[in-house]
Amino acid sequence: MARSCLSGGNAKRKKRWLEELTDYLLGFRTEDSEYIQYGPQPYEAIISEICASFGCPPDVAEQQDLSLVQRIFEYRNAQAARDLINQGRKGFEQVTKQPHLVQLLLEMHRAQTGVEHLTSDQMLAGLAQRATEVEREEDE
Repeated sequence: MARSCLSGGNAKRKKRWLEELTDYLLGFRTEDSEYIQYGPQPYEAIISEICASFGCPPDVAEQQDLSLVQRIFEYRNAQAARDLINQGRKGFEQVTKQPHLVQLLLEMHRAQTGVEHLTSDQMLAGLAQRATEVEREEDE
């Protein structure tokens, strides 16, 4: 059985792991920014997501094509965002509370339209209008 970096061993490695984990899960602030930033997803977190999503053990998850897995996760997130927006205003509000969905929708819109300077606020305004239209269609 592999030993966890948290169960002893190198104190520096343990400290670095905890810093990376904290940066990813809880975020951090820099001196020049009032906004919380998040660190990159640790490799172990990626493996954990693969295990949870596909019901496989870590040794099998490590053998997977990570770029394909990433595209599958993006596809699932895009579906979830679409489904929420199609629920109307309440669903749209749920999208706005999930920054990863907002970022994905912004990247998708930029890719489709070629409008690179579009901001997330502009895109969300368009999606809010779409959510309102969905509710009107349902009322008719």
